[in-house]
Amino acid sequence: GKRVGSPEWAHSAAVWMRGWIQNDKDIDLTDIHWVQAGANAPGREEKVELNLPDGINLERIKDKSLSELLANGEIDCAIIARPPTCFLENHPDIVRLFPDYIKMEEIYFKETEVWPIMHILAMKRSVHDDHPWVARNLYNAFLESKEQSVSRLLDPAISRYPLPWLATYARDMRDFMNGDPFPYGVEENRKTWEQMALYSYQQGIAHRQFTPEEIFPPSVSTKVIIIRGGTMAKIHPPSAGAVAPAITADLAAAARILAARGVVDGFGHVSMRHPAAPDRYLMAKSLAPALVKPTDVIEYTLDSDPCEDLGRGSFLERFIHGEIYKMRPDVNAVVHSHSPSVIPFGLVKNQMKAMFHNAAFLAQGVPVFDIRHSFGMTDMLVCDCAKGLALAETLEDKHVALMRAHGSVATGDSLQTAVFRAVYTEVNARIQLSAISIADNGGIEALEQEEGNLADEINKTAGMRAWNLWRTEIRSQNNW
Repeated sequence: GKRVGSPEWAHSAAVWMRGWIQNDKDIDLTDIHWVQAGANAPGREEKVELNLPDGINLERIKDKSLSELLANGEIDCAIIARPPTCFLENHPDIVRLFPDYIKMEEIYFKETEVWPIMHILAMKRSVHDDHPWVARNLYNAFLESKEQSVSRLLDPAISRYPLPWLATYARDMRDFMNGDPFPYGVEENRKTWEQMALYSYQQGIAHRQFTPEEIFPPSVSTKVIIIRGGTMAKIHPPSAGAVAPAITADLAAAARILAARGVVDGFGHVSMRHPAAPDRYLMAKSLAPALVKPTDVIEYTLDSDPCEDLGRGSFLERFIHGEIYKMRPDVNAVVHSHSPSVIPFGLVKNQMKAMFHNAAFLAQGVPVFDIRHSFGMTDMLVCDCAKGLALAETLEDKHVALMRAHGSVATGDSLQTAVFRAVYTEVNARIQLSAISIADNGGIEALEQEEGNLADEINKTAGMRAWNLWRTEIRSQNNW
């Protein structure tokens, strides 16, 4: 029956406190008389539409503030982010409900790993759809800003605020909160976010209980490491473990096979997912494919950070591979090439189609990625996660995607399948160009989608015949 006030029902601090009251202290919210009013000035109103649970008694007072109501005894308690004026002015009857709040909150954090959050940065969906790189770039900028702010706070040589032992206190808090008192990122805040989603639903603010994946775009849901030139050593992510020599030999051979078949020349690259760790992939250092050796293979995270490059350079467009692996758990190998017969089909309205059974995988459709649509005028290179993500989104569930005025990507559930598809995409392009040159007004009778699906099932096993031939040729030349 107590009267408890808050500036808004949907006020973040109030949501957290009511959730704690209801879920941790087993107090029914319907047993409280709730009052909504401005904190230290009257007239504040709700900003969102509410769907209050049955039995909630919420009274709105427009002509008085919570501070006034407390001082006058018209409410028993206020849930408020900033202390009310009457408390700051040392009103004799106004005290903290929980005097030892720091100890209580430390215990709560240790028990739950929940660190209540208050604010969120939002972006119009239309802006993200038109410019998907913006979300990740903004996230990176705010993350860098936070890291610099914390670094300044921890510096004992310069007092950023007139408070004794501030740096020591900040270090204690950092260590207490698992090394980061203000973690950014979805996974780093998942427990907190899910708790807030539950409370918001229970209290009629959200109309259903949702997940972080429904709110945040994939481009900000992955972890990044910020490296400041000249201020700290480069940090390599941990390796997922050694890979059998036969596997790295196959990957090196795949690069040479693609070069021998005319799919790649001095440019292009092939990768495969780490056989023991789906969150890692393997690719050679930045080197012409025909020169790749097993010792050139580097392990990468799905953010395309090398786990240990030993001073070896990485391909600028490695992000093609990492972002496809993120989006497509069914893909275990990726080929990026600039094969000459394929490029024209990314420039014209004539779509690439499956011309014969060995290229049956193309009957599913071949989308075209135009980097201009998301990033405007560029150097055409897919040189960061945002561009790689845009390409992966264009590929969707297809096996091959063309890249306007650039090249193509081919994927497979195995290294052998991806190489087979890259080779026969080039062969198919040559056949289609020939067919176009002799076609009359009747057009070209390409494989239909169902025919392609049926033929591709056979190719998944029969294609190994081609791989075994190509692999034998490389082994005979290099003895590996």
